[in-house]
Formats: sequence, structure tokens, C-alpha cells
Amino acid sequence: MNINIIYAHPNSNSFNHAIKETVLNTSMELGHTVTVRDLYKEAFSPILSAKDLMDISNGVFSKDIALEQDYIKRADMLIFIYPIWWASFPSILKGYIDRVLSFGFAYNDKGGLLSNKKVVFIQTMGAPESVYENNGLKEAIKLIQKESIADFTGMDFVGSLFFGEVPTSSREQLSNKLSEIREFISKI
Repeated sequence: MNINIIYAHPNSNSFNHAIKETVLNTSMELGHTVTVRDLYKEAFSPILSAKDLMDISNGVFSKDIALEQDYIKRADMLIFIYPIWWASFPSILKGYIDRVLSFGFAYNDKGGLLSNKKVVFIQTMGAPESVYENNGLKEAIKLIQKESIADFTGMDFVGSLFFGEVPTSSREQLSNKLSEIREFISKI
């Protein structure tokens, strides 16, 4: 299987980085081909410009958009790894979704165009996961991921993993979270 990891965290010492490395290494150990798109390292522009909108409506994609779309075309599965900031995606990832999963590539008037792909979301939070469960944000985030991204583009929504209390977790707790990720990746 060809896996495309879309990674959105600016700190190479973060737990998100450890998640990315765990997904990458586990996937490769299982014999998958893996590409990592580190949006911060690539300095991906999240700005959907007026020119982008006009070009996309005419079926034309700028070089940076076309490059990311090529990685998606070759992938069987997309795995998004990122922190939840202000109950949402980091701006660089939101801009990636806006610009790359665009009309004419990811969907058209008749529906989703990525029906041969699977998608997984792995995200971290500073707050306990129970906070996001109790206030409904966890289900809202999953709803956006499943219906507004996966279903809308035709991708098969495989799952969404949430890891809370990252800044206050012990090394052992973080290690257990990475074990959970290894197990999840091994099953998909």
C-alpha cells in the first residue's frame, strides 16, 4: 500500500513528530511505501488566493498544489497528523485542505473523485480527551473529518485517533499512546 502522511507541526521535538515517526516506521516495517509531506518543512503556503480560485475554476493548478495532488494520486491512504489548535486544524493544514483538495481534483458537481483512497486523522490536544467528549467538540471534529472531508471527496474514512493531555503526560503515558498508534496502524 502507498501511504501519504500529511504532517502539520512546526516543532521537531513535539509528540506529533514522535507520532509521525511511529506511523512512518510501523508502516515501512509492514512493507508499505510511505511518503511524508511535512507542511512546515516544505513551507507550504496555506493562502488560497484569488488567483488560485480563478485558476482552479478553470482546471489549472499552481505548481505547489499540483505537486501535493500528485502525492495524493499515488497514495492509497492519507494519514493526517497534527495538533488541535483552537478546536480545529492548524492554519497550514486548513490551507492545505482548501487548496489541494479542490474542485476538479478531489470533487466535482457529481461527487467525490478520491473514492480509491482511505483516510485517517491522528490529532493531539493539550486538554484531556474527556473535555472534548463532554462539550461535543470531539464528535464535531470527527463529523467534519468524515462528512466534510472524507465523504465529500469520496474517501473511505478509516478512523480518527485523539490523544489528550499531551503536555502533561508522563514519558510512560506518551509511550503507551505510541503503542496504541502502532497497533492501530498494524490493523489497517
